[in-house]
Amino acid sequence: MAGALHILFYLIPDEAFDQILEALARAGYTPEGLRVQGLDDLQKALSHPVEVILAGVFGSPDGPLQAQEVVHALGLNIPIIAVADPGSSSLLLECLRRGIADCVNMEYLNCLAPAVLRALRYQQLELDKGKIENALRQQNDLLNRITNTAPSGIMVRSPGGTILFANAYAQQLLRLTLVDGNPPTYRAPNWNITTLGGSVLPEEELPFRQVLATGQPVSDVHHSILFPGEPPIFISANAAPIFSPNGQIESIVTTINDITEQVKIQEAL
Repeated sequence: MAGALHILFYLIPDEAFDQILEALARAGYTPEGLRVQGLDDLQKALSHPVEVILAGVFGSPDGPLQAQEVVHALGLNIPIIAVADPGSSSLLLECLRRGIADCVNMEYLNCLAPAVLRALRYQQLELDKGKIENALRQQNDLLNRITNTAPSGIMVRSPGGTILFANAYAQQLLRLTLVDGNPPTYRAPNWNITTLGGSVLPEEELPFRQVLATGQPVSDVHHSILFPGEPPIFISANAAPIFSPNGQIESIVTTINDITEQVKIQEAL
């Protein structure tokens, strides 16, 4: 990555500045940028392109920490490297403890170019991470919009039966209530499940239990749900497993459709 490098030098004394330029030149860098001594000038300089800030620690850690505060206040992602005189080792440790990207002692300026390279690579990783996280957020937002506007109920349950996710349709149809937690879950009311004809439906014939027992998807399973004090509703359910990398069932996705009106029409014929 050697070549032109946009550096902002902050609180670097004259002699140290010349030595730093020589060290960077030996490593193949051509420093381009500004050298500033005051806080106001630092803020103005950050309106220009800056890839890395070299801030002096010569008797005080103020240089890197002031630069860090300004960078954060401006919402910028610029790595800061503290450069110190030989007697400031404890101050460098304080800078690192406070989140400064890296530090270099003037006695070991041969370490400066590698520190710059590490800082720039880490900055790129952070930028890439931000892009990936943003893309994932957009995908999750899209998925949420799709699931919550889908004309079917969608539920995700753990192998133990806990409802981990339910879209708006499923929440309304099955009277589910959200339970705060990490992660949040859903609570189902007391209900009775029967066949469409009103007979008791063995638990092992429920779509969730069939998938859990066989590891295979099931489709178009019809049954009735009776809520206390309400007429029964008739539903058609499909269920399929989601496997973990080691081949175990991690969760089960169930989709449900309200077929109450269709059943009533058929019964009336």
